[in-house]
Amino acid sequence: MIDIKYVAFDLHISTISAAVINLQGELVTQAVIKTDANAVRDFLRGLSGQLHLTFEEGTSARWMFELTRALVSKLVVCNARHSASKGNKSDKLKAR
Repeated sequence: MIDIKYVAFDLHISTISAAVINLQGELVTQAVIKTDANAVRDFLRGLSGQLHLTFEEGTSARWMFELTRALVSKLVVCNARHSASKGNKSDKLKAR
């Protein structure tokens, strides 16, 4: 069986809200990590399986793209205007 994990980052200046969901759609883990290259690398390297990462286009998107593209199997940078959700948008919910 293929072990795929879907990882979403909600980027901020000092922290990143992260959510990880497995192929069955179950939440594997949620975390708040420091917006720091080593913290991001450590978080992703701590996950097993094929990683598919997504995050929104923004001021840190280029940096995050360059940092993570060699660490994941698939990388998607999305346009927030096309993926906007309605209702309460806490960081934890946005990442999930």
